[in-house]
Formats: sequence, C-alpha cells, structure tokens
Amino acid sequence: MLQIPSTPVPAPKLHSSHNELSPILRKFTGDQDLPALVKLFNACADQNEHDQATNEEELRSDLTRPEIDVPSNVILVQADDHLLGFAALLVRPGSQQIDIAVWMQALPNDPSSVEASLVRWIVGRAGEISRENQQPVDVLAFVGEHRLPRAAAFDVAGFSVVRKFVEMRCRLANSVISSPHCEGYSIRPIAGEKEIPNWVAALNDSFAEQWRYHELTVEQAIHFARHDPCYRPQGDFVAISPDGSIAGLCQCVIRANAGPARSLPVGRIALLGARPAHRRIGLGSALLRTGLRWLQNQGINEASLGTDANDLGSAMSLYQRTGFEVIHQRHAYRLRIDQDKT
Repeated sequence: MLQIPSTPVPAPKLHSSHNELSPILRKFTGDQDLPALVKLFNACADQNEHDQATNEEELRSDLTRPEIDVPSNVILVQADDHLLGFAALLVRPGSQQIDIAVWMQALPNDPSSVEASLVRWIVGRAGEISRENQQPVDVLAFVGEHRLPRAAAFDVAGFSVVRKFVEMRCRLANSVISSPHCEGYSIRPIAGEKEIPNWVAALNDSFAEQWRYHELTVEQAIHFARHDPCYRPQGDFVAISPDGSIAGLCQCVIRANAGPARSLPVGRIALLGARPAHRRIGLGSALLRTGLRWLQNQGINEASLGTDANDLGSAMSLYQRTGFEVIHQRHAYRLRIDQDKT
C-alpha cells in the first residue's frame, strides 16, 4: 500500500535530462501549483495536437469537480522546480463497486519512469480506496495512441484494453451548415437553472444504455453550469417534443485553448443525445447542426467530439454526413481491484 505523506517523498530515479535533480511525488497544494500545472498541460499540447491545452481558470474549475477529492486523490511528480507529471482520480461510488476514472498528464519527451510512477500511485491509491470502503474498484484510464510509454506503464501494471474511442473534428470556417429542422420539434437554449432538473432527466434517459454511464445529478449539473468557464448557456440546446417535454439535447462548450501554439478558442460537442422514444426521426441531426451553427456564429473555426468506436453505427454515419472526420484514437485501459485480494 502506497502512503502519500504531507511532505514530498523521493520518487523512482528518472533517467533523463532531469536525472541530476531529485524527483518527488507530492500532493497538489492549491492555486500556487496552477501556473506550473498549466505550463505542463500546454507543453504537452504544443508537442502533440491531441493533448488539450488549458489555462488557470479552466484547470481550477476542472479540479473542483465533486468527484475529485483533491487532498487524497491528486498527485504531482516534480524534479526541483520542474513539474513532470500529474494524476487525479475521479471516484464514483456505486452499490456493488466503486468506479474510478483516471485523469493524468506527463511530458511526452520525459522518460517512461514518470508515467510508471504515476501508474503505480494510481494502482496503490485505488487499492486503498477499495480497502477503506470494503468494495471492489474498477479503474478506467483513456490512453491516446500517441502515448506509447503510458500504454506500456498500464500494461505492466496489469491493465487490459477493453474499449476503443475515436476523436473526430469538423472544420467550420467557410462551411455551409444546412438549416436544422425536425418536424413537430423545436430547438432552443436551455431556460436557465429552473430547467436543469428536466434536462438532467432527459440526459440520463438518453445515455442510460451507454457503456459505463453514470447518472448525472442535478447538483452536478448546476455546479458545472455555475463554475465551468467553458460552459455557455446559449450553446446548451434542448429539443422540445410536441408534448412539451425535453426529447433531446446538444451541449456545446468553448475552450480557451491557451498556449503559444494554440491561440484560438476551440469548440466541442460535449453532449449529443435523444431519448429512446425520439430517435431515428432526424432529431440528432437537427440538434447537431444547431450546435455547429451556433459555434460557427461565435467565430469558432473547428469543432470536435468523441465517440465510442465499439458502437458506431448510425452515430458515425451522422457525424460523417455532417463533415466530421476521425483524427485520433484512444484506448480504454481497465483494472479491477478487489479489496479482499489487495
């Protein structure tokens, strides 16, 4: 069992340009760590377009998510004043098991031992969570195809690839997006926080069948709407059915995309779904085109989205018809830890 004390402890020796320094694993200490953490994320983004750049406001918001217990479940790898890596665990309790999602970053040109150190901490902390709660845990980490040392570290730790996801992109500059329409349905932005409970019910109904889906709570949705700097209520669209209920939704977000090599904001289709009773009537297409037209009107030149490569079907066909192309793949690595066996 790996214990992380309040003061830094030596990490495994790193064989690289940093080997004359003393690498440590240490806790995240709050806002004073944000500049170095933003620098780490943006350095990764500058080296590979598939890593997301960020800024202090966005990162601060990400770290306040209710699923992240920052004092216990965030760790940094540092050598002197150089931040080399970061990992956080998003813990989602369940009646039968605890699901843990991994969020991590490390410089691509640093040695694989940085990734390995983070993965060892992830496994150790997940084992602690299993024992503390007397429940098995299911750990899931997404690894981009360009992250070979990270993939190797998860392989060595006993993780298995269980799913593949694709990242898609659509160029919006100078594109003509046809007018959205679905007979009998109207599409509009969400009507403020008063509509969030109905929006959450529609979201959970729309995504209930998706792999490893966790129902969103009203409290989580309100927290996101109030605190996430990427959120734009004008870009959070709902489709209203003839009976007045929410039949589907399309949530667009805009990231600042900070970093010297990435000066333009980027748009993303964060959520797109329709309730089962309102599918296969063109509603998804109308919602998607509504979102893309809105992003285009905000001056956004390109939009991205992610989708499950194991369940493409009509979704992939819709995205391709709308101008999206596959640009990147990610693999889902999974490890189950049973507290009785740790």
